[in-house]
Amino acid sequence: AEASGGNAPARAAEYLRFGLNNVTNLVENGQAKLVVIANDVDPVELVMWLPQLCMRKNIPFMIVKNKARLGKMCNLKTATCVALVDVNENDRASF
Repeated sequence: AEASGGNAPARAAEYLRFGLNNVTNLVENGQAKLVVIANDVDPVELVMWLPQLCMRKNIPFMIVKNKARLGKMCNLKTATCVALVDVNENDRASF
């Protein structure tokens, strides 16, 4: 930033949010566009209510095979659920 005269580049928009509390707040506020839930969460009671909340708020959700796959998307070891917050302009029609 100092080399460019104090003008740091703008931070890229965060499209992917993770963490059960964070995803829950995004769904309740209607900011989530898509919720992805792992099927191997232990105990399952942590996420078993999340699909019902998504249905109530009319937010699409999907269940994937492994929480390690979600973790790779977030640069973590594992993640129980992930929310997509924004979609690129080019991809909105297909989304």
